[in-house]
Amino acid sequence: MKGILITLIAFSAFLVSCSDEENTTGPDTEYSIPGIYNYDGADYSAQTEILTKVAEIKAMLSRTENVNASEMQTIWDSNLASHVSSDDAEFFSVMFSAAEADSKLGNASDGQGGYVSNGEKTYLVNDKGQEYAQLFEKGLIGALMLHNVVIYTENDKIGSGVEKETALNNWDQAYGLFGAPKQFPIITEGVTFLSKYCNSSDDITGLNAKIMNDGYLLGRSAIMNGDYESVDEAVETLRNSWEQVLAATAIHYLNSSKAKLTDDAARIHALSEFWAFAWSIQFNPGHNTAYQEAINIVGDNYWTVTVADLNTAIDILAAAYGWEEVKSEL
Repeated sequence: MKGILITLIAFSAFLVSCSDEENTTGPDTEYSIPGIYNYDGADYSAQTEILTKVAEIKAMLSRTENVNASEMQTIWDSNLASHVSSDDAEFFSVMFSAAEADSKLGNASDGQGGYVSNGEKTYLVNDKGQEYAQLFEKGLIGALMLHNVVIYTENDKIGSGVEKETALNNWDQAYGLFGAPKQFPIITEGVTFLSKYCNSSDDITGLNAKIMNDGYLLGRSAIMNGDYESVDEAVETLRNSWEQVLAATAIHYLNSSKAKLTDDAARIHALSEFWAFAWSIQFNPGHNTAYQEAINIVGDNYWTVTVADLNTAIDILAAAYGWEEVKSEL
């Protein structure tokens, strides 16, 4: 990374244009990097709408009655299916009809789908005790969101051969899929999807600054200034930071399931989130393969999981990401 003067702009920068940072003479000159994503012309409203539709279907899967596969399928086909691979489109589509069928079965138990409740929360699960709403929503953090972050940050979308305005627009779309306001991490109210979980573990992982300063902000500013060496560095940091957030959150939910082992509803909810976050790791092209080992150890039946298996899965992920000393805190 050559000749970069990093300037972290304070809270007063919210309403300040970034146009001054654009007036540079080339990649080897000093240029400023703002502390928030408050760039002139940054528009990722299309991605915000996609995230809204994911949340809409998740809410339908969270109903305790009137789960309607056709209603969900219509939203999926019109707004989301084209943004995932064909195999994943089929995977999530099948989920809708299965959820409707299981919603008519009454109480769930080992081997039968239905509803599981602890008196405070009620969840719709399949015959293995896997919660539909969490498999869908959190699974799409990888299958849709990270998948498209990777697409938008490929060299043919943001590289030196791409017209600058097009490259900047593609980078902005990748930011939109993060689910954070432009003022993140100074402002964390309203964070959704990956940014929500990045922020929730930030006091342990420090990933808020990593994903923003060395990822989104560096990359955007570097494209503006034709500094493609730094763009490449930002892409690598960005993708790996997404993966690290996913892994940290997977460990968090393994810890949560241990703490709630005798509460069927709470345990199933936590394990479903664990699976979805761990499964999502595969959508970073350079991913660590430990996620699959952890998933295999836990198994696919959340009625019969053991503390020993949960501890082993935690150890696998903690070792893979260098978090042995903080694994119990995540």
